[in-house]
Amino acid sequence: WCSDRQPELSIGRFSGIIRRHGAGEASLRMSAVGNMIIESTTAHKKMERFARAARQAIDVLRATGSPNVTIVHHNDADGICSGSVLWSALEREGYRVTGIGVEKLYTQTLELSFSKVTEPLFFSDIGGGAVTEIEKLNRPGRPVFIIDHHHTSGIAGHHINDVYNLTCELYGISGEDE
Repeated sequence: WCSDRQPELSIGRFSGIIRRHGAGEASLRMSAVGNMIIESTTAHKKMERFARAARQAIDVLRATGSPNVTIVHHNDADGICSGSVLWSALEREGYRVTGIGVEKLYTQTLELSFSKVTEPLFFSDIGGGAVTEIEKLNRPGRPVFIIDHHHTSGIAGHHINDVYNLTCELYGISGEDE
């Protein structure tokens, strides 16, 4: 149960309300089974916009017909975790996945990745800062998906040379604060 006192959460029953107040107020409600439902707020609208872009990217991936994908992920804790979650989701959809952990996207690393990898390519927790270089290196017809929370350039929903930048900042979601 929850009252109007904030924040309050009944861990034993996985129920409650968590609220954060301020600009872009967001409220999350956890159901009895632990599912989170984002109530209709500014944050919800941002997430809906991001989700539409993600669905478009999924449609693009499926349209390739490729059974293989490669994930280039940052080799720190959040990069390994996000790469693993992405890997699991792609495997669940039937893709054969290859993963490459990197410390930084040096020009040589990018050139090697684009010369050796022929299937759709994902950058997870890395790549947002190298969008322009990735767009230049990609060959037409091979989709590249950047899923990141670091600073980036570009316009939400706009892609160049089959590079889909799903960096959350483009959708008004701070990778540092939310």
